Amino acid sequence: MSKVIASFFVVVVGGVLLGQEGNTDKDAIKKVVESYYKSDYHVRYKFVRNGENMKAEMERFYANRPETKLEITKTDIQTTKINDHAFTTVSTMEGTSNGKPFKQKGLRTYVRKVQGDWLVDWHATTGQNSIRLKTFRAVKPTDETVLRMTAEISDYYNFQFSNTKQTHWSVRLTENKSLPAADVLSIHGYVAKDSAIGKELFDLLKDGEKHEITVAVKTNGREGTVAEITKFVSKNWYID
Repeated sequence: MSKVIASFFVVVVGGVLLGQEGNTDKDAIKKVVESYYKSDYHVRYKFVRNGENMKAEMERFYANRPETKLEITKTDIQTTKINDHAFTTVSTMEGTSNGKPFKQKGLRTYVRKVQGDWLVDWHATTGQNSIRLKTFRAVKPTDETVLRMTAEISDYYNFQFSNTKQTHWSVRLTENKSLPAADVLSIHGYVAKDSAIGKELFDLLKDGEKHEITVAVKTNGREGTVAEITKFVSKNWYID
């Protein structure tokens, strides 16, 4: 059993400290995040929302990844409230990995409260979608598709959006890099600058940094690498 000596930090979000949610929630969130990362891949489902039903999906995801034996000696966690039953945490963990010292910064994890227990939202944490971009680009869906993406402002305009630089924002949308590296792809989404969605997206992306967001997009059925952004679902990978 790994020995864990943890410290816990909180941040103010909308005037609410996690500590005000109660020490029970604070301790439970810390415990489930640590337990999730300490555990071998084949037993992580125990700390995941709907884990029993997701064992096969998680086994496929981790199939080609070598097991890593972690001993965590210190965990610092900043926790941001999404709503009354969901938080996102950003962790810095220190300890040993397969006997060698390690320090992992910026480890983002989404957790949900389910029937009184805090569990990891695995799809949000790993950036999973109902369709991979490789398939999306091939199928070119004309119906709305919700995607968890890493987004950044872009100056790329092509195909039916070639002449929309004055009227639309271009947003580069990339799959989560924790997915199998050979398959990580991008598309470009476009949204009218004067629309509510366009204004909200630009306000987030104007810093030029990469942001985890969830959007709904659809293609015109002819080209799969560009799409219209039809909804700004959330400023993170959490989907209620």
